[in-house]
Amino acid sequence: MNVLLLACQFVPLLGLLLIALFGRSEKRIAVISSWATRLLGGCILALLGMWAAHGFGGYEYLWFTVYSSGDYQLPVLFYLDRISAAICSPCG
Repeated sequence: MNVLLLACQFVPLLGLLLIALFGRSEKRIAVISSWATRLLGGCILALLGMWAAHGFGGYEYLWFTVYSSGDYQLPVLFYLDRISAAICSPCG
């Protein structure tokens, strides 16, 4: 599930980079954005399917910690619950 959470965040960035590097024509931009959208939709559906298989509980993934000093931490984490699932779902 961790990989799918990250993929849902970085597939749009990948699409943007591909368009910036290879999007010389409108047709090529359309093809890249179409495939990036399909890939993102597949990642979202797979993520929601795995989340459903685990019982729809809150899921937290700590990717890395930016800063840590004593009791203080600045983590980069992803949290999946019913509200965030409604926001990332294609019908939401």
